[in-house]
Amino acid sequence: MHSDELPMYISSEGTEVIVIEDSKRNIDRALQVRRAVPYASYLQNKTIIHASSVLYEWGVLGFVGESGSGKSTFAKELEINGCKLISDDLLPIRIVDETVVVPYLDCDKLSMYPIDALFFLTRKKELETVVLRAISKSQGLKLLLVNAFGDLAHDKLWSYQFDFLLNLVKLTNCSLLEVPDDKSRLKQSAADILKKFDDLK
Repeated sequence: MHSDELPMYISSEGTEVIVIEDSKRNIDRALQVRRAVPYASYLQNKTIIHASSVLYEWGVLGFVGESGSGKSTFAKELEINGCKLISDDLLPIRIVDETVVVPYLDCDKLSMYPIDALFFLTRKKELETVVLRAISKSQGLKLLLVNAFGDLAHDKLWSYQFDFLLNLVKLTNCSLLEVPDDKSRLKQSAADILKKFDDLK
Protein backbone atom coordinates (compact mmCIF):
# COMPACT_ATOMS: atom_id res chain seq x y z
CA MET A 1 0.00 0.00 0.00
CA HIS A 2 1.33 3.43 -0.95
CA SER A 3 0.19 6.71 0.61
CA ASP A 4 0.07 9.71 -1.74
CA GLU A 5 -0.48 12.11 1.16
CA LEU A 6 2.51 10.95 3.17
CA PRO A 7 5.81 9.63 1.72
CA MET A 8 5.68 6.05 3.01
CA TYR A 9 5.04 2.50 1.87
CA ILE A 10 3.31 -0.25 3.87
CA SER A 11 3.68 -3.93 2.99
CA SER A 12 0.51 -5.81 2.03
CA GLU A 13 0.76 -7.84 5.26
CA GLY A 14 1.15 -4.69 7.37
CA THR A 15 4.39 -5.96 8.88
CA GLU A 16 6.75 -3.40 7.33
CA VAL A 17 6.58 0.37 6.96
CA ILE A 18 9.08 2.34 4.89
CA VAL A 19 9.18 6.11 5.40
CA ILE A 20 10.62 8.12 2.52
CA GLU A 21 12.77 11.08 3.51
CA ASP A 22 12.03 14.23 1.51
CA SER A 23 14.03 17.38 2.27
CA LYS A 24 11.65 19.48 0.14
CA ARG A 25 8.62 18.67 2.27
CA ASN A 26 8.17 19.68 5.89
CA ILE A 27 6.68 16.44 7.23
CA ASP A 28 6.15 15.69 10.92
CA ARG A 29 7.77 12.27 11.41
CA ALA A 30 5.65 11.52 14.48
CA LEU A 31 2.56 12.23 12.40
CA GLN A 32 3.82 9.82 9.73
CA VAL A 33 4.17 7.06 12.29
CA ARG A 34 0.74 7.73 13.79
CA ARG A 35 -0.81 7.59 10.32
CA ALA A 36 1.07 4.41 9.34
CA VAL A 37 0.14 2.44 12.45
CA PRO A 38 -3.64 2.16 11.85
CA TYR A 39 -3.09 1.15 8.22
CA ALA A 40 -0.57 -1.52 9.21
CA SER A 41 -2.81 -2.71 12.05
CA TYR A 42 -5.80 -2.99 9.74
CA LEU A 43 -3.78 -5.18 7.37
CA GLN A 44 -3.05 -7.45 10.35
CA ASN A 45 -6.75 -7.47 11.38
CA LYS A 46 -5.95 -5.40 14.46
CA THR A 47 -7.08 -1.99 15.67
CA ILE A 48 -5.14 0.81 17.36
CA ILE A 49 -6.63 4.11 18.47
CA HIS A 50 -4.94 7.43 19.22
CA ALA A 51 -5.14 7.41 23.02
CA SER A 52 -3.14 7.16 26.22
CA SER A 53 -4.15 4.72 28.94
CA VAL A 54 -3.45 3.48 32.45
CA LEU A 55 -4.39 0.40 34.41
CA TYR A 56 -6.32 1.22 37.57
CA GLU A 57 -7.65 -1.16 40.23
CA TRP A 58 -10.64 -2.30 38.19
CA GLY A 59 -9.56 -1.95 34.57
CA VAL A 60 -7.95 0.16 31.87
CA LEU A 61 -8.83 3.85 31.60
CA GLY A 62 -8.34 5.26 28.10
CA PHE A 63 -7.88 8.97 27.35
CA VAL A 64 -8.75 10.21 23.86
CA GLY A 65 -8.18 13.75 22.60
CA GLU A 66 -6.60 15.99 20.04
CA SER A 67 -2.83 16.15 19.77
CA GLY A 68 -1.63 18.52 22.48
CA SER A 69 -4.67 17.98 24.70
CA GLY A 70 -2.49 16.48 27.43
CA LYS A 71 -3.28 12.76 27.06
CA SER A 72 0.29 11.59 27.58
CA THR A 73 1.07 14.07 30.36
CA PHE A 74 -2.12 13.21 32.24
CA ALA A 75 -1.51 9.47 31.93
CA LYS A 76 2.04 9.86 33.26
CA GLU A 77 0.74 11.91 36.18
CA LEU A 78 -1.75 9.13 36.95
CA GLU A 79 1.18 6.70 36.86
CA ILE A 80 2.88 8.77 39.55
CA ASN A 81 -0.35 8.46 41.56
CA GLY A 82 -0.14 4.66 41.52
CA CYS A 83 -1.62 3.60 38.17
CA LYS A 84 0.22 1.39 35.69
CA LEU A 85 1.02 3.17 32.42
CA ILE A 86 -0.23 1.08 29.47
CA SER A 87 0.22 3.52 26.56
CA ASP A 88 1.02 7.21 26.09
CA ASP A 89 -0.11 7.71 22.47
CA LEU A 90 -1.19 4.55 20.64
CA LEU A 91 -3.63 2.14 22.29
CA PRO A 92 -4.14 -1.36 20.84
CA ILE A 93 -7.68 -2.66 21.36
CA ARG A 94 -9.38 -6.02 20.82
CA ILE A 95 -12.97 -7.15 21.27
CA VAL A 96 -13.08 -10.68 22.69
CA ASP A 97 -16.40 -12.34 23.57
CA GLU A 98 -18.20 -8.98 23.75
CA THR A 99 -15.51 -7.57 26.07
CA VAL A 100 -13.15 -4.74 25.08
CA VAL A 101 -9.60 -5.61 26.11
CA VAL A 102 -6.10 -4.18 25.78
CA PRO A 103 -3.21 -6.58 25.10
CA TYR A 104 -0.19 -5.69 27.23
CA LEU A 105 3.22 -7.36 27.22
CA ASP A 106 4.93 -7.23 30.60
CA CYS A 107 8.16 -9.16 31.23
CA ASP A 108 7.44 -11.40 28.21
CA LYS A 109 3.99 -12.24 29.56
CA LEU A 110 0.99 -11.19 27.45
CA SER A 111 -2.03 -10.08 29.48
CA MET A 112 -5.47 -8.93 28.32
CA TYR A 113 -6.82 -6.13 30.49
CA PRO A 114 -10.49 -5.10 30.15
CA ILE A 115 -11.21 -1.46 29.34
CA ASP A 116 -13.43 0.05 31.99
CA ALA A 117 -14.00 3.45 30.37
CA LEU A 118 -12.96 5.89 27.66
CA PHE A 119 -12.54 9.56 28.55
CA PHE A 120 -12.46 12.36 25.99
CA LEU A 121 -9.99 14.83 27.42
CA THR A 122 -10.06 18.62 27.08
CA ARG A 123 -8.39 21.41 29.03
CA LYS A 124 -10.20 24.58 30.10
CA LYS A 125 -8.59 27.62 31.71
CA GLU A 126 -11.69 28.65 33.65
CA LEU A 127 -12.00 25.38 35.58
CA GLU A 128 -11.07 25.13 39.26
CA THR A 129 -11.25 21.32 39.38
CA VAL A 130 -11.86 18.36 37.09
CA VAL A 131 -15.31 17.85 35.58
CA LEU A 132 -16.54 14.41 34.55
CA ARG A 133 -19.71 14.06 32.47
CA ALA A 134 -21.25 10.94 30.95
CA ILE A 135 -22.08 11.18 27.24
CA SER A 136 -24.27 9.19 24.86
CA LYS A 137 -22.99 6.37 22.67
CA SER A 138 -23.54 8.52 19.56
CA GLN A 139 -21.47 11.35 21.07
CA GLY A 140 -18.74 8.88 21.95
CA LEU A 141 -18.68 7.50 18.40
CA LYS A 142 -18.46 10.99 16.92
CA LEU A 143 -15.55 11.94 19.17
CA LEU A 144 -13.73 8.68 18.40
CA LEU A 145 -14.12 9.21 14.66
CA VAL A 146 -12.70 12.73 15.00
CA ASN A 147 -9.81 11.90 17.33
CA ALA A 148 -8.93 8.23 16.90
CA PHE A 149 -7.68 8.09 13.28
CA GLY A 150 -11.19 8.61 11.94
CA ASP A 151 -9.81 10.94 9.25
CA LEU A 152 -8.01 8.23 7.26
CA ALA A 153 -9.11 8.37 3.63
CA HIS A 154 -9.18 4.71 2.69
CA ASP A 155 -12.55 3.11 1.94
CA LYS A 156 -11.96 -0.39 3.32
CA LEU A 157 -10.09 0.89 6.35
CA TRP A 158 -12.77 3.51 7.00
CA SER A 159 -15.56 0.88 6.84
CA TYR A 160 -13.67 -1.53 9.10
CA GLN A 161 -12.75 1.24 11.53
CA PHE A 162 -16.28 2.62 11.70
CA ASP A 163 -17.75 -0.82 12.49
CA PHE A 164 -15.09 -1.47 15.12
CA LEU A 165 -15.49 1.92 16.82
CA LEU A 166 -19.27 1.51 16.81
CA ASN A 167 -18.92 -1.79 18.67
CA LEU A 168 -16.34 -0.23 20.96
CA VAL A 169 -18.66 2.53 22.19
CA LYS A 170 -21.53 0.06 22.57
CA LEU A 171 -19.43 -2.01 24.96
CA THR A 172 -17.62 0.80 26.83
CA ASN A 173 -18.56 3.61 29.19
CA CYS A 174 -17.76 6.99 27.59
CA SER A 175 -17.37 10.32 29.39
CA LEU A 176 -16.12 13.85 28.81
CA LEU A 177 -13.20 14.71 31.09
CA GLU A 178 -12.43 18.40 31.47
CA VAL A 179 -9.34 19.41 33.45
CA PRO A 180 -7.94 22.83 34.43
CA ASP A 181 -5.50 24.14 31.84
CA ASP A 182 -2.82 24.78 34.44
CA LYS A 183 0.34 22.66 34.64
CA SER A 184 0.91 23.65 38.25
CA ARG A 185 -2.39 21.98 39.15
CA LEU A 186 -1.84 18.82 37.12
CA LYS A 187 -0.87 16.71 40.15
CA GLN A 188 -3.99 17.77 42.00
CA SER A 189 -6.13 17.18 38.90
CA ALA A 190 -4.84 13.59 38.68
CA ALA A 191 -5.65 13.00 42.37
CA ASP A 192 -9.10 14.55 41.91
CA ILE A 193 -9.97 12.36 38.96
CA LEU A 194 -8.89 9.18 40.76
CA LYS A 195 -11.20 10.14 43.61
CA LYS A 196 -14.03 10.63 41.13
CA PHE A 197 -13.33 7.20 39.65
CA ASP A 198 -13.51 5.67 43.14
CA ASP A 199 -16.79 7.46 43.83
CA LEU A 200 -18.27 6.06 40.59
CA LYS A 201 -17.46 2.55 41.77
